[in-house]
Amino acid sequence: MGYNCGDNEEWIRSNRIVGGSDVRWGEVPWQVRLRIQLDNAVMQCGAVLIDTDWVLTAAHCVTYCPNLCSDITAYFGEHRLINEYKQSKAVQILLNNKERSKPYDSLFETNHYNEIIARKAAKVMVNNRFNEKTFEGDIALIKVNQSVRFSDNIQPICLPKVMENFAGETGFISGFGVLKSGSKQVPHNLQISSVSIFTTTFCEYMLRELGYDDVVKWGKLCAGAIDGGRDACAGDSGGPLTVRRSEDNKWVLVGIISNGIKCGQPNTPGLYTQVSAFVNWINAVIANETMHS
Repeated sequence: MGYNCGDNEEWIRSNRIVGGSDVRWGEVPWQVRLRIQLDNAVMQCGAVLIDTDWVLTAAHCVTYCPNLCSDITAYFGEHRLINEYKQSKAVQILLNNKERSKPYDSLFETNHYNEIIARKAAKVMVNNRFNEKTFEGDIALIKVNQSVRFSDNIQPICLPKVMENFAGETGFISGFGVLKSGSKQVPHNLQISSVSIFTTTFCEYMLRELGYDDVVKWGKLCAGAIDGGRDACAGDSGGPLTVRRSEDNKWVLVGIISNGIKCGQPNTPGLYTQVSAFVNWINAVIANETMHS
């Protein structure tokens, strides 16, 4: 069976990550979880599958690599966190009703419904516009060390057209981040929530009302819920903001979860990297790498 970008037929539920609900198996097949090994800590971020060898994430997740980051592992096809996903432990995988064990660093593909694939980052390319203070240009590409095989629960998302505008649309965010601002509690199941994509003018109005004078930087967009309660939070950075485009029924990557002000507060938008502003950069990096590989 062939898999094209954004063709997932599993309709995402529209009323259900802060304020989110559990994702069903195969519902968000482009979701990727990154485990980033720092010198003295482990950091988690989200990412998005766009090709057999490439994922997109937030630049602030990987900007310290390789100097302060020794290892990045990307997990594909994962919609539940397993307790054994801890450093120095084995991962137990149910395969054909038999429990098998593999070392942490060598997850393997299975025929089980909860198929998970792990890949190491071979190359990390941070956009040269990235600014750590303003989060402008908060986007990065990761090339994995081995191609990912697509399946019912591992599929790529479509990229938008250059500067395609989705203001006014309902989008969907997903991730394994904490469930509320200031909390350390992470969900066992991948979470998903619907958010409204705001115009830049309305977003800047809300930010001014909150006492922030900065305009929305180029290449950023805003999304959230006016009444609060639905938002991305710590640990979700790098994950997807998606829309099902009506003209072709394809799921499209509108934004990369970037930064915000607390989580899930009323009249407080979350900020996302606008993927359509970086499509040319994404295509150029991949084309250049393909040419020289």
